[in-house]
Amino acid sequence: MKKETTYKITLCALFSALCFVFTYAIKLPFPVTSGYIHIGDTFVILSGIILGPVYAFVSSAIGASLADLLSGYAIYIPVTFVIKGLMSLAAHYCFKLLSKIVKSIQVKVVISGIFTTAICTLGYLIFEYFMYGNAAFANIIPNTIQGIMALVIAVILSPAIKRLKNESFT
Repeated sequence: MKKETTYKITLCALFSALCFVFTYAIKLPFPVTSGYIHIGDTFVILSGIILGPVYAFVSSAIGASLADLLSGYAIYIPVTFVIKGLMSLAAHYCFKLLSKIVKSIQVKVVISGIFTTAICTLGYLIFEYFMYGNAAFANIIPNTIQGIMALVIAVILSPAIKRLKNESFT
């Protein structure tokens, strides 16, 4: 029991760190909205699939929120915490539901990623609409591009999921 818990916590920390690094260190500025596009959502999707709901929520929320803090977007921390956590939950439950119907891991990752991209885009749109009004709609395209990039990378990494899913905690 203790070994399993240590392994879960270790993977949670690893996914949190990967989410942070690929959000904070590898980003493309999007000058129109003063934001940036990143691929950290890859690890939000993958954590949801691999870690299970609780550990995925924690790793995604902490990793992405820490990136906001250190990038100077502190006002986004609470909303990022919730949105990234919800994204990982959606990835988890969507993948789990599809596992009963679909055999292909790549197809399950794509469909799960589509849901996470929708949550990200709509979540930030709602938050930014209250802050910026109609100008928030300018972020729909970069948020969608970000989700698609994360999804493509998650699909590329998906063969590794099969191996990790054998030790699934979900």
